[in-house]
Amino acid sequence: MEEYTHFNGEALELVRDTNIPEAKSMLDRILTLVNPPIALKAKQLGGRAQQAIIDKVRTAVKNIFGILLDADMQPMDDSDQRHVDTLRDNVQKVRASFNLPFPKVFQDHKSMLAAWVSNNFADPTVNFSPMYFDDLSLLDQAVTLVHERSHTILRISGHPGTGDSPVCIVPHEGKRLGFDVAIRNAYCYEWLAISLHPNYNPTPYRDLCRDNSISGH
Repeated sequence: MEEYTHFNGEALELVRDTNIPEAKSMLDRILTLVNPPIALKAKQLGGRAQQAIIDKVRTAVKNIFGILLDADMQPMDDSDQRHVDTLRDNVQKVRASFNLPFPKVFQDHKSMLAAWVSNNFADPTVNFSPMYFDDLSLLDQAVTLVHERSHTILRISGHPGTGDSPVCIVPHEGKRLGFDVAIRNAYCYEWLAISLHPNYNPTPYRDLCRDNSISGH
């Protein structure tokens, strides 16, 4: 298997040495934080910001995946416990997939997508367009890999509940799809990964939505 096809050296190094390690870190962070009781972890991670971390995780998990967690991140009932277990299991599968080589192909033509995978889940190839390198920030590049690998590893076809191009979504606010739909939407894993990142800033997402509304889109 050729791991990198049609990449120049600079692009290859960016994906291999920057984007993939950041994607792994994002997934590791989910596994650390979505791990009741979070208060113990928050003391280690946040110091005085302990409650802010707790609130950040509670909000994102509730809004994106519809899982209710109490102030100490303990599931409120058996159904929420099962949902937390399913979410963590899925994230662990996606995280483990980054420990293995998978084919990456640069497609040197214009595309509306920065990256994409096949609906044939036996094909693990991630395709990249110039948009991936020209238009995405480093964090967006990394979280795009989380999104695409979620499709392949979790065998997620399409984006139930949102369609292929959701607009006006602030990641930590999610789409409030409910658990059964959200767990099958790769965007939800993307939103959770980015919203728990220490450098997450919701303002650009709000501004983009506002600008689209003003322009009539």
